[in-house]
Amino acid sequence: MADAADTNDAANLVGEPAGPRAAWWKAALKEAGERGSATVESEHLLLGIASHSKGKAASALERHGLDYASIDAALAAERQQSLAAAGLPAITFPGASPKVHRGRPNAGASLKDAMARLRRAHRDRRGRVTEVEVVQSILGAELGRVPRLLTLAHVDREALLAELATL
Repeated sequence: MADAADTNDAANLVGEPAGPRAAWWKAALKEAGERGSATVESEHLLLGIASHSKGKAASALERHGLDYASIDAALAAERQQSLAAAGLPAITFPGASPKVHRGRPNAGASLKDAMARLRRAHRDRRGRVTEVEVVQSILGAELGRVPRLLTLAHVDREALLAELATL
């Protein structure tokens, strides 16, 4: 569970970043809004990194079969699987997409948890947080959409984390 400081850090991350990370943070905001989400979750950030980064972490994701299209497809499959598990019919959007969320999305629970893991891991160091560390914190989740999408995409999470640890 995230404490108040972690929650504030995650909420600040949903603001306007600067520097080279701005592209994938803004892409995460856009992904959340276009998917009709009132919150930015860790999967939106993963999509943002996959679509707007040329860094080491994005390259590692690609080597493990996680480019933007495969993450998007795995998220769609995860959604349908979760609905089926709850006994709900599959949702399709023929010729239309989900309603676009207007306004700035808030930090969601999975993003707050990922940022709490990042903060704990980065606590004893100075300097900027790297893209690799952000991806490690996202993949550090044991429960939620990201671990389920990794399973559906047939990604060996431990192998991916081990590679990220060497970067």
